[in-house]
Amino acid sequence: MVPYSVTLLAGTENLVVSAEDWEMSAYTCIGCRVAFADADLQRAHYKTDWHRYNLKRKVADMPPVTAENFQKRVLAQRAQVYNLLNN
Repeated sequence: MVPYSVTLLAGTENLVVSAEDWEMSAYTCIGCRVAFADADLQRAHYKTDWHRYNLKRKVADMPPVTAENFQKRVLAQRAQVYNLLNN
């Protein structure tokens, strides 16, 4: 049994699911702790920067970040680069 909540990705919806639903889903990404409605969404996920970022965190023995947290980090990094280039 997975001891945490995961995110079920169906199109653009993000739904937190229970550990039991996670175990019953056929399409998952263990590294990002997400479950998918179908194989196409799962395959598309594996090509995302978010997935690659979480793989690097896993290698460094760090926990994965949520999609929302990853997006915040990306925006913060872009803002920092923008400020450096415009000052």
